[in-house]
Amino acid sequence: MTEPTILGCFMARGYRAPRTFTSNLNFGGGQTIANMAYVPIGADGKIEIQSILASVPRIETSQVIVDVFGYTLA
Repeated sequence: MTEPTILGCFMARGYRAPRTFTSNLNFGGGQTIANMAYVPIGADGKIEIQSILASVPRIETSQVIVDVFGYTLA
């Protein structure tokens, strides 16, 4: 994650999986942070990443970089 304009968090989960409201990464404005998370994929082989920024009422931005490091067979 890089270049957030304000504090917030990211949540990653299998595509269309129920929300857990547990963050995978928390950040402050202007930080660049690396993290590793095990994220189960959805039935269609996709993941979903949700960004929650403390942005009321302004529009804020951040960038996320995702890389597949490995996988496990179920």
